[in-house]
Amino acid sequence: MIRIEISLLKKLLRKAMLYRLMMNIDRLAKDANLKHKEISEQTGRPGNWVNRVYNNSSDITMSSLSKILSVISEKVELVSIILMSFSMKVF
Repeated sequence: MIRIEISLLKKLLRKAMLYRLMMNIDRLAKDANLKHKEISEQTGRPGNWVNRVYNNSSDITMSSLSKILSVISEKVELVSIILMSFSMKVF
């Protein structure tokens, strides 16, 4: 019988969720015509912080996520993009 390490499985799921979150943020940034470096600067993060988080699927705090979404929402209306994306996946 194969033994599954629950802690390893949790880590893999967490990485997968972070990767998916960062892919969605990247798509929103592209819709807003923003580069990762611009978002980093506007959120007060040094250098190209968003790109490092994106490439490494690093942990991101809720406050950092809200700052990123705030910067993006200044360029595009997130509610309509999220709803449009959701409706495309449902139907």
